[in-house]
Amino acid sequence: MKNLLGSKYGSELVKSRESLGATPLHLCAAAGHLDCCLTLINSNGQPSVDAKNVFGQTPLMLAASKGGRGTAVLDMLITAGADPKMQDADGKQWWAILGSEA
Repeated sequence: MKNLLGSKYGSELVKSRESLGATPLHLCAAAGHLDCCLTLINSNGQPSVDAKNVFGQTPLMLAASKGGRGTAVLDMLITAGADPKMQDADGKQWWAILGSEA
């Protein structure tokens, strides 16, 4: 992953989105992959920690949906500057989603 992000397309890959608007950081946070999240955050592409998918969910909200399995990712995203006051399309904040498997 580091080699791919270090390529000339790395910054574009970090900011890319899939069909529902999720960035690579959304996908890594949703899966609870701390190492992948850290690699993305520390890459030259500098992904937005507050990017929203089509459901208005940020990576922080997706990590929260994993409950205890996403705790390290939650801590890292907040430390990286994720806004804990953001709301999804239903008006929920990350703490209301905690452990809900959204």
